[in-house]
Amino acid sequence: MRYCQECCDASLKKHVVDMISLASYEEQALDEDPILILPCGHFYACSTLDGHMDLASAYESDKYGNFVGITTFTSDEKTSKPKACIDCRCVIQNVKRYGRILRFAELRSLERKHLMSIGRSLDIASKQARDGRSVANLKHILGKLQKGPMHRVYEACGGSAQVEVNPAPPGPYIRTYQLLGESYQKMTASAGDENYLLALKYLELAVDKATESESHKSGAQSRLMLSSFLLNYSTVTDALKEEIIPMLDWIINHHVTFNDLKAEANRLKEKVKAADNTKILSEVVRAMNKVDGYDYGGSWSSHWHECPNGHPYFIGNCGGAMEEGICLECGEAVGGSGHRLLASNRSNVGGIVGEILRRDG
Repeated sequence: MRYCQECCDASLKKHVVDMISLASYEEQALDEDPILILPCGHFYACSTLDGHMDLASAYESDKYGNFVGITTFTSDEKTSKPKACIDCRCVIQNVKRYGRILRFAELRSLERKHLMSIGRSLDIASKQARDGRSVANLKHILGKLQKGPMHRVYEACGGSAQVEVNPAPPGPYIRTYQLLGESYQKMTASAGDENYLLALKYLELAVDKATESESHKSGAQSRLMLSSFLLNYSTVTDALKEEIIPMLDWIINHHVTFNDLKAEANRLKEKVKAADNTKILSEVVRAMNKVDGYDYGGSWSSHWHECPNGHPYFIGNCGGAMEEGICLECGEAVGGSGHRLLASNRSNVGGIVGEILRRDG
């Protein structure tokens, strides 16, 4: 009898139950708009609580305001924070009239906790060694991502059309793909083996997911990882350049600022260019090793030298330095006198020319 409109305490009769008209309990027409008592003990008109709980988002209504069907939940906005009592701010729970909204809010809360747990698991995985065990762990995390609490309830309900299961955010997916790519790369023995192909698959998935979700920084990171991986296991060909250069240019020319990633992209691009230059230099070296009708043969090591910055140059005849000049690449002094190199110069026997001639025979 505590809430009886006729015999309740005077303080309850004066309690405002309609937040629109500011009508008190004793003024409220209960036949038209009854009250609803919350677990905390405070009470309000149904129309007030319906608006507060956003009941219209859960049910379809006709032109007279009567509920005639249920809607599909698709937005997280209405469930971002638990609804609380207007007076005491206690979280509203176990009110059957709002059961659909409250259960969905609880489910979304579980989803957020689930994603936080996955984030912690990925933090731990990123610090572990990249091996078979890490792959198994990351695949387990990937499975959890694909089937969170919302998805499991959806499946348990037989795929109800009244609940739309939004996919997990792209960030954890991208990070998992990157870690899987790194793990398989560590286990790769040679280009084309099974681990190589799996590493390639997951790094490409990371790039695709970042592109699809417009995750710019993750996209830059994933493109760098994929470019570096391809360069480590492949000879630079025109086809490889066509694949790598656009990815690096995407990072370098992107409007979003991530200078550390842009610097690394520039470094990799220079590496691609250097590989291209090495191919040209290889042809030049083979030609220069036979000049003026004289075949220097196996004595090439005494004719090729380097400037202080490692740029190769060639001395004909006996190979001894008899005059000074400047490096055409950097302008440093090269050569020497009296068959002696400048102190800042050195033989290229251990440099790029030596590597080319040893390789090409």
